[in-house]
Amino acid sequence: MAKLHAELKEITWAKFHVPPLMILDGNHKGEGMTDYLLQSITGGLNGYEHSSVIMPMNRVIDVMASGKNLCHPAMLKNDERRTSALFSEPTVALPGAVLVFPAVHTKLTSTRALSLYQFLEETGMSIGITGGRSYDQRVDQIISSYKNNPKKIILQKSSENSGLFRMLQRGRIDSVIAFPFEAIYAFGGLLKPQGYAMRPIAEVDEILTGHIACTNNAWGAEVIRKINVVLRRTIRDPAYRKSITRWLSHEHTNQFIRWCEKNLTNNGAFGE
Repeated sequence: MAKLHAELKEITWAKFHVPPLMILDGNHKGEGMTDYLLQSITGGLNGYEHSSVIMPMNRVIDVMASGKNLCHPAMLKNDERRTSALFSEPTVALPGAVLVFPAVHTKLTSTRALSLYQFLEETGMSIGITGGRSYDQRVDQIISSYKNNPKKIILQKSSENSGLFRMLQRGRIDSVIAFPFEAIYAFGGLLKPQGYAMRPIAEVDEILTGHIACTNNAWGAEVIRKINVVLRRTIRDPAYRKSITRWLSHEHTNQFIRWCEKNLTNNGAFGE
């Protein structure tokens, strides 16, 4: 019984190196969007011991599906994940995914949203994606329908997105699906911004909400309940908001702030 009680008071967090969402290495180590969130949540969960393991998203889903206790600090909801994970109240609202491609493709350069399906069917260009990742329910479905066509969908098994940007830089893939803040981070390092363009994806919602996720069992339900209590304090913390907006464009910073003001309910929780 004592051993079972001890297990219930431990939380293992799955970590990942996907700058600037979470930054495990380099000059900005520990300064990612999720880093401050995780620090705040773990510091506010009294009575729990915390450990972490670096784990790609597809492995996270497998572990949760097996019933083993695990939490992840930044997950998008989709139908597959709802069967194996329980989700916190929204932790953040971020801009939807975009296509990043070399600016030499002038016919594609526009601020208007581009249909991902149309892009795959009509351009003959390939798209690089990271394994196990969700970009949006509709985008995930389109990608799944092309998963057996390696000329169109290039799957990188690692969840670290810098590898995809290197492939794009070297011409090994024609485009990358990424979130705008990831592209901005890459433009500050791997890629030269004047050489690349970003285009919104028509099938993606303008705003996507991130969540903390834990295994869908009794342990996970109790942990999520307690996380939500801490989260309601965290999301009002100016330092937390700064940890998000420092990586966003001016446009997306304003979008995030407006969303917060609109959706922050009286009890401190984000509404969806």
